[in-house]
This record gives sequence, C-alpha cells and structure tokens, in this order.
Amino acid sequence: RLARPAWPSRALVAVVVAGVLLIPAGVLASFYHQQGKARPTDYPPEWYQVREYLDAQGRDYKVLFFPWHGYMSMSWNTPRFLNPADVFFNQQVIKGENFELPGIYSQSTDPVQDYITFLLEHRGQYRNLGELVAPLGVRYVVLAKEVDYERYAFLDQEEDLSRVLENDRLVVYENSYQAPRVYAANGVVPISGWEELLERSQREAITQNIY
Repeated sequence: RLARPAWPSRALVAVVVAGVLLIPAGVLASFYHQQGKARPTDYPPEWYQVREYLDAQGRDYKVLFFPWHGYMSMSWNTPRFLNPADVFFNQQVIKGENFELPGIYSQSTDPVQDYITFLLEHRGQYRNLGELVAPLGVRYVVLAKEVDYERYAFLDQEEDLSRVLENDRLVVYENSYQAPRVYAANGVVPISGWEELLERSQREAITQNIY
C-alpha cells in the first residue's frame, strides 16, 4: 500500500505563508504581468554611456531619475518590472517608489517621495527645479525615454538645468545649484507647507538661506 505523503509541519507552513505576505503587492503584480516570461536582460549600451559619464563626475552626489515610477516597462525589457536605476548607477539615486496599483499609489514613508511627487504635480508653476532639489543633494537629473517620458518636457524649460548628455534612450541634465553635504544654519524660518516653499522660491534664493 502506498504511504501517505508527509505534510510539512505547521511551523514550516507558517513561515512560507509569512514570506508570501511580506512580498510587496507591486512585486506580485510585476510577476503576474510577466506571466512567467521573466528573463535576464543586459542593459543597453546607452545606459552604460550615461553611467560612465556620471562616474567621471564623481560619486559623492545624488541623481534624480525620471520617469517617476517604482515599476515600469522598458522598451528593451518589455515586462513591467522594478525600476532598476538605483542598482545600475553608482551614485545614490532618488527614484519613484510608487506601486501605482488600484487604490494603492504608494506605501513609501519617505518624505522625499512626497516632495518630488508634489513638485511633479505642480510642474509648470516654476522654472527652478534645480534649486528646489539642490537641498536633497541632487547634482544630475536623468530622464529615460520610456513610458510617459513626454510628460517631462518641462525639464527643458527649467532655468537651472542644462542638457549635458543625450542618446537614444536617456537624457542627462546638470543642476547649476551645487548643494554641500554639510549645512550650517543661523536661524529658522517656519513655513506652512511645500506650497509656501514653492512660492518663496520664486522671489528669493532659498538655497542661500539654508547654507
């Protein structure tokens, strides 16, 4: 008579279930979208070109990466997957951490994520994005020509950003404002919110007030 197969212990089952529950919803959605077609893909030569350029400028600064999506489809790797900018470039990268799932736009608790989202929602109301992100340590802005990148045409209108490199897949903008890693403050100016910060930045040099 065939023996009954041994079932895993309750402890093992609990561990497996807990592991599944800890997987972010966006990751599960990404795997579902790929329908088992995930495959290793090397980055295009254009990405390596940009990485070499940024490395030549040093690594002690941050890169702001657009489009602002935590998960996105690339033309060179069609299935929707995790935004790879932070693992590819050698500098610290500020990228979107948003899931953009129905009812769940983002679960990030990082205020920087909210700040960049706020600036994107108010695009067209300023021409000083470089100054606004300088306190975050952003020296370069990189735009990938993927998904909805046309929405970021406003970057060419920013008075403190200049194109320094462009290829078929990426555009690199240099920030004319260079933020130091260490700040010294001789006072505090309270503001009511980011709206007031944005408004004040249109009539005074906010970076001079924080250095």
